[in-house]
Amino acid sequence: MYLRLTLMALLASVASTAALAQQPKPYKVPRTEHGHPDFQGIWATAFLTMLERLPGVDGLVATPEQAEKLVAAIRGKMSGLVDPDVFVHDLRLLAMVKGQYRTSLIVDPADGRMPYTKAGLDLAAKVNARTEQQFDNPEDRPFAERCLENLGYPPIRTVPVFLPRQIVQTADHVVISNEDVPGSRVIRLKGGSMPDSIRTIGGY
Repeated sequence: MYLRLTLMALLASVASTAALAQQPKPYKVPRTEHGHPDFQGIWATAFLTMLERLPGVDGLVATPEQAEKLVAAIRGKMSGLVDPDVFVHDLRLLAMVKGQYRTSLIVDPADGRMPYTKAGLDLAAKVNARTEQQFDNPEDRPFAERCLENLGYPPIRTVPVFLPRQIVQTADHVVISNEDVPGSRVIRLKGGSMPDSIRTIGGY
């Protein structure tokens, strides 16, 4: 009897250990030597999924058929006056996460769009008007056309080309450097603003 109870306890212990071994380990955020979440490395975008979901597109995840239609819609909205790299790279896929096509990079809010304030919407409208209509003077040409638009400023948006970015971190700063267009974005982890005399389009 004692031997039987001992054997049953041993089997129960083995079964319990096996069950625990099969459970996924909780995700552990990689951290730098300074204790900050570690984002360092080379990151690249090579897809057509935009930061914000297009109007009329429902849901974050798309089926292969929906993805094909969305790619066609995105490419159909492209102007003929674009960076030649758009046609050189000729991207025709949406971003994939865990094997699923994504319709936007924003996952929260659920509509996949930036929750702009009235001031933000007004500013975006002015930028769009400048970019699309005002071409009377050299200084009115779109920033991207003049290689003045830093693609690292917030919010970071994707463009329909292969674009690598490097992230480097120190104890007090995060630096995002783009392969294309000038300048790096320096994020100060300890807060505080820089003097107006050295502010940049990349923001802080």
